[in-house]
Amino acid sequence: MNIRKKVRVYQTPLERIHFTYRMEQLEPIIHEKKNFYKVLFANPLVEEVLERSFLYTDNTSPLSLVKSIIPNMYVKRSMGSISNLELKIDDFYQIDKIKKEYSLTWPTSEEAELLQIIGDSQIIVEKQFFLDPNNKIIRYEEEVSCPETYIFEE
Repeated sequence: MNIRKKVRVYQTPLERIHFTYRMEQLEPIIHEKKNFYKVLFANPLVEEVLERSFLYTDNTSPLSLVKSIIPNMYVKRSMGSISNLELKIDDFYQIDKIKKEYSLTWPTSEEAELLQIIGDSQIIVEKQFFLDPNNKIIRYEEEVSCPETYIFEE
């Protein structure tokens, strides 16, 4: 069985605003010193990470929530004022591979609230690891969507 997303070419969260969907950028969060991020990025030097969240809606219906996580050590001073930080990071670090993982699970309370999920509906989580030419993970995105966002083929 093949699973593919209705959007076929990867675009950074801010590049996606060219679609017919509306995008709302939530307030960025800085997470500090958690071993989870050291393991996620396979780098013991990762201390703080910047999380940028984007909520996509079609009219008033939420479609997906994207969380972009970038270690602060990869954000250069000149990038601080750039709106499309993900694109700048990808260009600067010459991201040339994206590793993807999919899972079907239940939403957290925050995800259920933002995506207006009622009852025990499940969600699809698409994890994307952005790798530089040395296969080092530079940034990570997690997109939470309702299963209707995907097309299932046999």
